[in-house]
Amino acid sequence: RNRALRYNGIMLETKQEAENVLKEVHSGRDFMSLAKGRSVHRESGEQGGDVGGYHLKDNVYPAIAEPLFKLKVGEITEPIRMTFKGKPHYAIFQVSDEMPVKRSTAGSKVQEEVFGIKRAERYMIVLDSLRTLHHPVINSDFVDWLVSTAESENNDLFVQSKNEIPKILCQLKTSSISIEKFLETARQMHIGLNEIADRDRLEYLITDIVIPAHLFEIEARTLNLHENTAFRSKVSMKRDDMLLNVLREKFVDSKISASDLEAKNFYDANPIKFMTPLKTEIVEILVETEELAQHLFLEISNGAKPDSIAKIHTIREGAAHHDGRLSISIFTKAYYQDIFDAAQTTEIGEIVGPFKVSSGYSIFQVLERMQELKPFNASSKKRAKAYVKIDKSKRGYVSYVRKLREKHGVEIFQDVFEKTL
Repeated sequence: RNRALRYNGIMLETKQEAENVLKEVHSGRDFMSLAKGRSVHRESGEQGGDVGGYHLKDNVYPAIAEPLFKLKVGEITEPIRMTFKGKPHYAIFQVSDEMPVKRSTAGSKVQEEVFGIKRAERYMIVLDSLRTLHHPVINSDFVDWLVSTAESENNDLFVQSKNEIPKILCQLKTSSISIEKFLETARQMHIGLNEIADRDRLEYLITDIVIPAHLFEIEARTLNLHENTAFRSKVSMKRDDMLLNVLREKFVDSKISASDLEAKNFYDANPIKFMTPLKTEIVEILVETEELAQHLFLEISNGAKPDSIAKIHTIREGAAHHDGRLSISIFTKAYYQDIFDAAQTTEIGEIVGPFKVSSGYSIFQVLERMQELKPFNASSKKRAKAYVKIDKSKRGYVSYVRKLREKHGVEIFQDVFEKTL
Protein backbone atom coordinates (compact mmCIF):
# COMPACT_ATOMS: atom_id res chain seq x y z
CA ARG A 1 0.00 0.00 0.00
CA ASN A 2 3.00 2.29 -0.26
CA ARG A 3 2.27 3.08 -3.92
CA ALA A 4 -0.51 3.74 -6.41
CA LEU A 5 -0.37 2.18 -9.86
CA ARG A 6 -1.42 3.19 -13.33
CA TYR A 7 -1.91 0.19 -15.56
CA ASN A 8 -3.08 -1.00 -18.97
CA GLY A 9 -5.21 -4.04 -19.74
CA ILE A 10 -6.14 -6.32 -22.61
CA MET A 11 -9.33 -8.35 -22.27
CA LEU A 12 -9.90 -11.47 -24.37
CA GLU A 13 -12.73 -13.97 -24.63
CA THR A 14 -10.68 -17.10 -23.80
CA LYS A 15 -7.68 -18.02 -21.69
CA GLN A 16 -5.89 -19.36 -24.78
CA GLU A 17 -6.27 -15.99 -26.55
CA ALA A 18 -4.92 -14.21 -23.46
CA GLU A 19 -1.92 -16.56 -23.29
CA ASN A 20 -1.22 -16.02 -27.00
CA VAL A 21 -1.27 -12.22 -26.60
CA LEU A 22 0.97 -12.54 -23.54
CA LYS A 23 3.50 -14.47 -25.65
CA GLU A 24 3.40 -11.73 -28.28
CA VAL A 25 4.14 -9.07 -25.64
CA HIS A 26 7.03 -11.11 -24.24
CA SER A 27 8.39 -11.48 -27.77
CA GLY A 28 8.57 -7.69 -28.13
CA ARG A 29 5.17 -6.55 -29.42
CA ASP A 30 3.91 -3.24 -28.01
CA PHE A 31 1.29 -3.80 -25.26
CA MET A 32 -0.75 -0.69 -26.04
CA SER A 33 -0.86 -1.44 -29.78
CA LEU A 34 -2.11 -4.95 -29.06
CA ALA A 35 -4.76 -3.53 -26.70
CA LYS A 36 -6.09 -1.25 -29.45
CA GLY A 37 -6.38 -4.12 -31.90
CA ARG A 38 -7.33 -7.07 -29.71
CA SER A 39 -9.05 -6.02 -26.47
CA VAL A 40 -12.79 -6.71 -26.40
CA HIS A 41 -13.13 -4.01 -23.73
CA ARG A 42 -13.36 -1.25 -26.30
CA GLU A 43 -13.53 1.73 -23.92
CA SER A 44 -10.04 1.02 -22.52
CA GLY A 45 -8.84 -0.63 -25.72
CA GLU A 46 -9.26 2.62 -27.62
CA GLN A 47 -6.87 4.19 -25.10
CA GLY A 48 -4.26 1.47 -25.57
CA GLY A 49 -5.64 -0.44 -22.60
CA ASP A 50 -5.09 2.48 -20.20
CA VAL A 51 -7.64 2.25 -17.38
CA GLY A 52 -7.01 5.90 -16.47
CA GLY A 53 -5.59 7.50 -13.34
CA TYR A 54 -3.58 6.07 -10.48
CA HIS A 55 -5.21 3.47 -8.26
CA LEU A 56 -4.62 2.40 -4.67
CA LYS A 57 -4.58 -1.34 -4.03
CA ASP A 58 -7.75 -1.16 -1.93
CA ASN A 59 -9.64 0.48 -4.83
CA VAL A 60 -8.77 -2.26 -7.34
CA TYR A 61 -10.80 -5.45 -7.77
CA PRO A 62 -9.04 -8.01 -5.50
CA ALA A 63 -8.55 -10.61 -8.27
CA ILE A 64 -6.57 -7.96 -10.18
CA ALA A 65 -4.92 -6.19 -7.23
CA GLU A 66 -3.22 -9.24 -5.72
CA PRO A 67 -1.07 -10.17 -8.76
CA LEU A 68 -0.79 -6.60 -10.11
CA PHE A 69 0.67 -4.93 -7.02
CA LYS A 70 3.43 -7.53 -6.82
CA LEU A 71 4.84 -6.29 -10.15
CA LYS A 72 7.33 -3.59 -11.05
CA VAL A 73 6.73 -0.93 -13.72
CA GLY A 74 6.68 -2.62 -17.14
CA GLU A 75 5.90 -6.11 -15.85
CA ILE A 76 2.78 -8.04 -16.89
CA THR A 77 0.36 -10.35 -15.07
CA GLU A 78 -0.58 -13.85 -16.12
CA PRO A 79 -4.14 -14.16 -17.55
CA ILE A 80 -6.76 -13.31 -14.90
CA ARG A 81 -10.30 -14.70 -15.11
CA MET A 82 -12.95 -11.98 -15.03
CA THR A 83 -16.64 -11.53 -15.82
CA PHE A 84 -17.50 -9.11 -18.61
CA LYS A 85 -21.05 -8.54 -19.86
CA GLY A 86 -22.18 -11.56 -17.85
CA LYS A 87 -19.68 -13.96 -19.46
CA PRO A 88 -16.25 -15.27 -18.39
CA HIS A 89 -13.27 -13.51 -20.00
CA TYR A 90 -9.53 -13.37 -19.41
CA ALA A 91 -7.37 -10.26 -19.09
CA ILE A 92 -3.70 -9.42 -18.79
CA PHE A 93 -2.46 -6.21 -17.17
CA GLN A 94 0.77 -4.25 -17.46
CA VAL A 95 1.99 -1.76 -14.85
CA SER A 96 2.69 1.45 -16.79
CA ASP A 97 3.65 3.75 -13.90
CA GLU A 98 3.69 4.02 -10.13
CA MET A 99 3.38 6.78 -7.57
CA PRO A 100 4.47 6.70 -3.91
CA VAL A 101 1.70 6.96 -1.32
CA LYS A 102 2.07 8.54 2.09
CA ARG A 103 1.59 6.23 5.03
CA SER A 104 -1.29 8.44 6.26
CA THR A 105 -3.17 7.80 2.99
CA ALA A 106 -3.10 4.03 3.47
CA GLY A 107 -3.26 4.07 7.27
CA SER A 108 -7.04 3.90 7.61
CA LYS A 109 -7.23 1.02 5.13
CA VAL A 110 -4.62 -0.91 7.08
CA GLN A 111 -6.58 -0.35 10.29
CA GLU A 112 -9.77 -1.55 8.60
CA GLU A 113 -8.00 -4.66 7.36
CA VAL A 114 -6.51 -5.46 10.78
CA PHE A 115 -9.93 -4.97 12.37
CA GLY A 116 -11.46 -7.23 9.71
CA ILE A 117 -8.90 -9.95 10.40
CA LYS A 118 -9.49 -9.80 14.14
CA ARG A 119 -13.26 -9.81 13.68
CA ALA A 120 -13.02 -12.86 11.38
CA GLU A 121 -10.88 -14.66 13.96
CA ARG A 122 -13.38 -13.88 16.71
CA TYR A 123 -16.24 -14.97 14.45
CA MET A 124 -14.62 -18.38 13.93
CA ILE A 125 -14.01 -18.84 17.66
CA VAL A 126 -17.67 -18.17 18.45
CA LEU A 127 -18.87 -20.30 15.52
CA ASP A 128 -16.70 -23.25 16.56
CA SER A 129 -18.09 -23.08 20.09
CA LEU A 130 -21.67 -23.03 18.74
CA ARG A 131 -20.96 -26.00 16.43
CA THR A 132 -19.62 -27.93 19.43
CA LEU A 133 -22.65 -27.01 21.52
CA HIS A 134 -25.34 -27.79 18.91
CA HIS A 135 -23.53 -30.51 16.92
CA PRO A 136 -25.16 -30.05 13.47
CA VAL A 137 -25.35 -33.23 11.37
CA ILE A 138 -26.10 -32.99 7.63
CA ASN A 139 -28.29 -35.66 6.04
CA SER A 140 -26.23 -36.68 2.98
CA ASP A 141 -29.22 -38.51 1.41
CA PHE A 142 -31.14 -35.25 1.17
CA VAL A 143 -28.07 -33.46 -0.18
CA ASP A 144 -28.07 -36.08 -2.98
CA TRP A 145 -31.79 -35.46 -3.48
CA LEU A 146 -31.24 -31.71 -3.83
CA VAL A 147 -28.46 -32.22 -6.39
CA SER A 148 -30.41 -34.71 -8.52
CA THR A 149 -33.62 -32.67 -8.38
CA ALA A 150 -31.80 -29.47 -9.33
CA GLU A 151 -30.16 -31.29 -12.26
CA SER A 152 -33.53 -32.53 -13.57
CA GLU A 153 -35.04 -30.42 -16.34
CA ASN A 154 -38.54 -31.69 -15.53
CA ASN A 155 -38.71 -30.46 -11.94
CA ASP A 156 -38.81 -27.02 -10.39
CA LEU A 157 -37.00 -27.58 -7.09
CA PHE A 158 -38.36 -24.42 -5.44
CA VAL A 159 -41.98 -25.41 -6.23
CA GLN A 160 -41.58 -29.12 -5.58
CA SER A 161 -40.20 -28.63 -2.09
CA LYS A 162 -43.47 -27.06 -0.94
CA ASN A 163 -45.45 -30.13 -2.00
CA GLU A 164 -43.14 -32.65 -0.32
CA ILE A 165 -43.29 -34.03 3.20
CA PRO A 166 -40.85 -31.85 5.21
CA LYS A 167 -37.32 -33.21 4.90
CA ILE A 168 -34.73 -32.50 7.59
CA LEU A 169 -31.57 -31.40 5.81
CA CYS A 170 -29.59 -30.81 9.01
CA GLN A 171 -30.34 -32.06 12.54
CA LEU A 172 -29.10 -30.17 15.60
CA LYS A 173 -29.43 -31.08 19.28
CA THR A 174 -32.38 -28.76 19.92
CA SER A 175 -33.59 -27.80 16.43
CA SER A 176 -33.32 -28.65 12.75
CA ILE A 177 -33.03 -27.09 9.29
CA SER A 178 -35.52 -28.36 6.72
CA ILE A 179 -34.99 -28.43 2.96
CA GLU A 180 -37.79 -25.86 2.65
CA LYS A 181 -35.92 -23.54 5.06
CA PHE A 182 -32.72 -24.00 3.05
CA LEU A 183 -34.48 -23.20 -0.22
CA GLU A 184 -36.12 -20.15 1.32
CA THR A 185 -32.63 -18.90 2.21
CA ALA A 186 -31.40 -19.79 -1.30
CA ARG A 187 -34.18 -17.69 -2.84
CA GLN A 188 -33.29 -14.74 -0.62
CA MET A 189 -29.64 -15.04 -1.68
CA HIS A 190 -30.60 -15.36 -5.36
CA ILE A 191 -28.92 -18.78 -5.55
CA GLY A 192 -29.74 -20.54 -8.82
CA LEU A 193 -30.45 -24.20 -9.54
CA ASN A 194 -27.05 -24.50 -11.25
CA GLU A 195 -25.35 -23.79 -7.90
CA ILE A 196 -27.52 -26.31 -6.06
CA ALA A 197 -26.78 -28.92 -8.75
CA ASP A 198 -23.04 -28.45 -8.05
CA ARG A 199 -22.43 -30.70 -5.03
CA ASP A 200 -19.27 -28.90 -3.86
CA ARG A 201 -21.00 -25.54 -4.06
CA LEU A 202 -24.11 -26.91 -2.32
CA GLU A 203 -22.10 -28.35 0.57
CA TYR A 204 -20.33 -25.00 0.97
CA LEU A 205 -23.68 -23.17 1.08
CA ILE A 206 -25.04 -25.55 3.71
CA THR A 207 -21.91 -25.76 5.86
CA ASP A 208 -20.57 -22.20 5.66
CA ILE A 209 -23.70 -20.09 5.08
CA VAL A 210 -26.95 -21.69 6.22
CA ILE A 211 -25.78 -23.58 9.32
CA PRO A 212 -23.77 -20.63 10.77
CA ALA A 213 -26.73 -18.30 10.19
CA HIS A 214 -29.03 -20.77 11.99
CA LEU A 215 -26.60 -21.17 14.91
CA PHE A 216 -26.23 -17.43 15.40
CA GLU A 217 -30.01 -17.00 15.24
CA ILE A 218 -30.42 -19.61 18.00
CA GLU A 219 -27.83 -17.84 20.15
CA ALA A 220 -29.42 -14.42 19.57
CA ARG A 221 -32.84 -15.73 20.59
CA THR A 222 -31.36 -17.48 23.62
CA LEU A 223 -29.97 -14.10 24.73
CA ASN A 224 -33.38 -12.48 23.97
CA LEU A 225 -31.73 -10.05 21.57
CA HIS A 226 -34.81 -10.30 19.36
CA GLU A 227 -36.83 -8.71 22.18
CA ASN A 228 -34.49 -5.73 22.55
CA THR A 229 -36.53 -2.53 22.07
CA ALA A 230 -33.86 -0.65 20.13
CA PHE A 231 -33.24 -3.66 17.89
CA ARG A 232 -36.95 -4.15 17.18
CA SER A 233 -37.26 -0.45 16.34
CA LYS A 234 -34.38 -0.68 13.84
CA VAL A 235 -35.87 -3.81 12.28
CA SER A 236 -39.24 -2.09 11.95
CA MET A 237 -37.66 0.96 10.29
CA LYS A 238 -35.63 -1.27 7.97
CA ARG A 239 -38.76 -3.22 7.09
CA ASP A 240 -40.61 -0.01 6.24
CA ASP A 241 -37.70 1.16 4.07
CA MET A 242 -37.60 -2.16 2.23
CA LEU A 243 -41.36 -2.14 1.65
CA LEU A 244 -41.13 1.39 0.27
CA ASN A 245 -38.28 0.37 -2.05
CA VAL A 246 -40.22 -2.66 -3.28
CA LEU A 247 -43.29 -0.51 -3.88
CA ARG A 248 -41.28 2.08 -5.80
CA GLU A 249 -39.54 -0.60 -7.87
CA LYS A 250 -42.82 -2.32 -8.76
CA PHE A 251 -44.97 0.69 -9.61
CA VAL A 252 -42.41 3.29 -10.73
CA ASP A 253 -38.90 2.13 -11.60
CA SER A 254 -39.91 -1.09 -13.39
CA LYS A 255 -41.95 0.98 -15.87
CA ILE A 256 -39.07 3.34 -16.71
CA SER A 257 -36.77 3.02 -19.70
CA ALA A 258 -34.39 5.29 -21.59
CA SER A 259 -33.84 5.20 -25.34
CA ASP A 260 -30.60 5.89 -27.20
CA LEU A 261 -32.14 9.12 -28.51
CA GLU A 262 -33.04 10.31 -25.00
CA ALA A 263 -29.50 9.52 -23.87
CA LYS A 264 -28.00 11.49 -26.77
CA ASN A 265 -30.30 14.45 -26.12
CA PHE A 266 -29.28 14.48 -22.44
CA TYR A 267 -25.61 14.24 -23.40
CA ASP A 268 -25.94 17.20 -25.78
CA ALA A 269 -27.91 19.29 -23.26
CA ASN A 270 -25.63 18.58 -20.27
CA PRO A 271 -22.02 18.50 -21.52
CA ILE A 272 -20.67 19.52 -18.11
CA LYS A 273 -21.68 16.10 -16.72
CA PHE A 274 -19.47 14.35 -19.29
CA MET A 275 -16.30 16.39 -18.96
CA THR A 276 -13.07 14.77 -17.85
CA PRO A 277 -11.78 16.04 -14.48
CA LEU A 278 -9.63 19.16 -14.69
CA LYS A 279 -6.00 18.06 -15.02
CA THR A 280 -3.00 20.35 -14.62
CA GLU A 281 0.44 19.29 -15.84
CA ILE A 282 3.35 20.80 -13.92
CA VAL A 283 7.10 20.44 -13.52
CA GLU A 284 8.02 20.46 -9.84
CA ILE A 285 11.34 20.67 -8.04
CA LEU A 286 11.09 19.57 -4.41
CA VAL A 287 14.20 20.20 -2.28
CA GLU A 288 15.05 20.01 1.41
CA THR A 289 16.20 23.59 2.14
CA GLU A 290 14.73 27.00 1.47
CA GLU A 291 18.15 28.35 0.41
CA LEU A 292 18.50 25.79 -2.38
CA ALA A 293 14.88 26.38 -3.42
CA GLN A 294 15.49 30.16 -3.71
CA HIS A 295 18.64 29.53 -5.75
CA LEU A 296 16.86 27.17 -8.17
CA PHE A 297 13.91 29.56 -8.48
CA LEU A 298 16.30 32.27 -9.69
CA GLU A 299 17.89 29.89 -12.19
CA ILE A 300 14.46 29.02 -13.66
CA SER A 301 13.44 32.68 -13.70
CA ASN A 302 16.62 33.42 -15.68
CA GLY A 303 15.76 30.83 -18.33
CA ALA A 304 16.95 27.48 -17.02
CA LYS A 305 14.70 24.54 -17.96
CA PRO A 306 12.66 23.30 -14.97
CA ASP A 307 12.65 19.69 -16.20
CA SER A 308 16.45 19.59 -16.38
CA ILE A 309 16.76 21.00 -12.87
CA ALA A 310 14.09 18.61 -11.56
CA LYS A 311 15.97 15.63 -12.97
CA ILE A 312 19.01 16.59 -10.88
CA HIS A 313 17.53 18.07 -7.71
CA THR A 314 13.97 16.91 -6.97
CA ILE A 315 13.59 14.64 -3.96
CA ARG A 316 9.93 13.77 -4.60
CA GLU A 317 9.92 9.98 -4.73
CA GLY A 318 9.29 8.59 -8.20
CA ALA A 319 9.31 12.00 -9.92
CA ALA A 320 12.96 12.27 -10.97
CA HIS A 321 12.65 9.71 -13.76
CA HIS A 322 9.72 11.79 -15.12
CA ASP A 323 11.88 14.96 -15.08
CA GLY A 324 9.67 16.32 -12.32
CA ARG A 325 6.46 16.16 -14.36
CA LEU A 326 3.32 15.64 -12.29
CA SER A 327 -0.34 15.35 -13.27
CA ILE A 328 -2.52 17.16 -10.75
CA SER A 329 -6.21 16.23 -10.73
CA ILE A 330 -8.94 15.14 -8.35
CA PHE A 331 -7.65 11.58 -8.80
CA THR A 332 -4.15 12.49 -7.57
CA LYS A 333 -5.11 15.08 -4.94
CA ALA A 334 -4.39 12.67 -2.07
CA TYR A 335 -0.76 12.43 -3.18
CA TYR A 336 -0.18 16.16 -3.76
CA GLN A 337 -2.31 17.84 -1.09
CA ASP A 338 0.38 20.42 -0.29
CA ILE A 339 0.45 21.83 -3.82
CA PHE A 340 -2.98 20.85 -5.21
CA ASP A 341 -4.82 24.17 -4.78
CA ALA A 342 -1.89 26.26 -6.01
CA ALA A 343 -1.37 24.04 -9.06
CA GLN A 344 -5.05 24.18 -10.05
CA THR A 345 -5.28 27.98 -9.78
CA THR A 346 -1.89 29.17 -11.08
CA GLU A 347 -1.77 30.59 -14.62
CA ILE A 348 -0.19 28.47 -17.35
CA GLY A 349 3.51 29.27 -17.70
CA GLU A 350 3.77 30.90 -14.27
CA ILE A 351 6.51 29.76 -11.87
CA VAL A 352 5.39 29.35 -8.25
CA GLY A 353 7.44 29.09 -5.08
CA PRO A 354 9.32 28.32 -3.18
CA PHE A 355 6.82 27.48 -0.46
CA LYS A 356 6.97 25.11 2.51
CA VAL A 357 5.44 21.68 2.16
CA SER A 358 5.63 18.63 4.39
CA SER A 359 8.70 17.20 2.65
CA GLY A 360 10.67 20.39 2.10
CA TYR A 361 10.31 23.35 -0.27
CA SER A 362 8.49 23.19 -3.59
CA ILE A 363 8.89 25.16 -6.83
CA PHE A 364 6.82 24.37 -9.89
CA GLN A 365 5.83 25.69 -13.28
CA VAL A 366 2.41 25.06 -14.80
CA LEU A 367 2.78 23.59 -18.29
CA GLU A 368 -0.81 23.05 -19.40
CA ARG A 369 -4.33 22.53 -18.15
CA MET A 370 -6.81 20.15 -19.76
CA GLN A 371 -10.48 19.31 -19.49
CA GLU A 372 -12.21 17.58 -22.37
CA LEU A 373 -15.70 16.44 -23.29
CA LYS A 374 -15.82 12.66 -23.29
CA PRO A 375 -17.03 11.21 -26.62
CA PHE A 376 -20.54 9.80 -26.88
CA ASN A 377 -19.56 6.15 -26.74
CA ALA A 378 -20.94 3.08 -24.99
CA SER A 379 -19.77 4.29 -21.58
CA SER A 380 -21.14 7.83 -21.80
CA LYS A 381 -24.38 6.55 -23.36
CA LYS A 382 -24.86 4.18 -20.43
CA ARG A 383 -24.23 7.04 -18.03
CA ALA A 384 -26.61 9.35 -19.89
CA LYS A 385 -29.34 6.70 -19.78
CA ALA A 386 -28.83 6.43 -16.02
CA TYR A 387 -29.33 10.19 -15.65
CA VAL A 388 -32.49 10.01 -17.78
CA LYS A 389 -33.86 7.14 -15.70
CA ILE A 390 -33.08 8.95 -12.43
CA ASP A 391 -34.95 12.02 -13.65
CA LYS A 392 -37.91 9.92 -14.80
CA SER A 393 -37.89 8.01 -11.53
CA LYS A 394 -38.03 11.20 -9.46
CA ARG A 395 -40.92 12.61 -11.48
CA GLY A 396 -42.65 9.23 -11.59
CA TYR A 397 -42.40 8.82 -7.83
CA VAL A 398 -43.88 12.27 -7.21
CA SER A 399 -46.75 11.42 -9.54
CA TYR A 400 -47.29 8.03 -7.85
CA VAL A 401 -47.36 9.56 -4.35
CA ARG A 402 -49.82 12.20 -5.57
CA LYS A 403 -52.15 9.42 -6.80
CA LEU A 404 -51.85 7.63 -3.46
CA ARG A 405 -52.80 10.83 -1.66
CA GLU A 406 -55.89 11.15 -3.83
CA LYS A 407 -56.74 7.47 -3.38
CA HIS A 408 -56.51 7.50 0.42
CA GLY A 409 -57.74 11.06 1.01
CA VAL A 410 -54.70 12.29 2.94
CA GLU A 411 -55.32 15.43 4.96
CA ILE A 412 -52.68 17.34 6.93
CA PHE A 413 -53.85 19.33 9.97
CA GLN A 414 -51.57 22.34 9.68
CA ASP A 415 -52.36 23.75 13.15
CA VAL A 416 -51.37 20.48 14.86
CA PHE A 417 -48.26 20.27 12.70
CA GLU A 418 -47.16 23.80 13.68
CA LYS A 419 -47.76 23.11 17.39
CA THR A 420 -45.64 19.98 17.17
CA LEU A 421 -42.76 21.96 15.68
